[in-house]
Amino acid sequence: MMKLDAKKINKNLFEGYKWPTRGPESDRNNTPYGCLSLVDQIAQILSEKILTGEIKGGSRLNEEQLKVEFGISRTPLREAFRILDKKGLVEVLPRKGVFVKSISKKDIQENFPVRANLEGLAAVLAYPHLKEQDVKHMEDALEAMKQASQKRDFYEYTLNHKDFHEIFISACKNDVLITALYNLRMHTLWHRYTFQYYQQDFKESIRLHRKILNLFASANTSLQELEHVVRYHIEIAMEPFLSAMDKLESTTDEPQTLFT
Repeated sequence: MMKLDAKKINKNLFEGYKWPTRGPESDRNNTPYGCLSLVDQIAQILSEKILTGEIKGGSRLNEEQLKVEFGISRTPLREAFRILDKKGLVEVLPRKGVFVKSISKKDIQENFPVRANLEGLAAVLAYPHLKEQDVKHMEDALEAMKQASQKRDFYEYTLNHKDFHEIFISACKNDVLITALYNLRMHTLWHRYTFQYYQQDFKESIRLHRKILNLFASANTSLQELEHVVRYHIEIAMEPFLSAMDKLESTTDEPQTLFT
């Protein structure tokens, strides 16, 4: 039986996906697990399993099995299911159970344009608030992305890519925008893991992120150009994602990796 203990939850890619809208980057990356309620712990563990593909789309979440696995009662588990439902990760069907949603082309076609425009707006709003330390953190994240790309390390690339974007999104100081982008970016991560990516034109991805960083670092940046570059680097990834989905549906060949 797996007894839940906040201290025993592994720190990983998705632990950082609780974006406080205040406080330095170091605070955001070191959120203590002890502050999470039992329901939040359950929801976070299940979210991670879904987002990383450990629990596949279309799978039914077995309530009785999970109660035994976590050593909990039905009430907190069902509350956790409601959280997953609100995140758009599962679908609750009356008299049938709770099922993990499967990603569709429609999901991708709806996600990317909205995320591209909102993240472009976040960049514009963040520009006057970014401090020298923030830019340094973004530089560190980009360098780590470059090193991970050379090793073809999907996990490390994605972890540092997330940090790169998180820094300026948090700096936009708009809680509504931060929350909206939290949900959109969470689903983008789900897309990646579902397709098991590992091949990508890393050079182009690094180039675009370097351009974004240079615009943030400059004192004379055109906000119109900044918005365009951030929006563009997300928009151009949509068609490759759709192509990857087509390949996944039609062949068992190894799929490609996509980073935005």
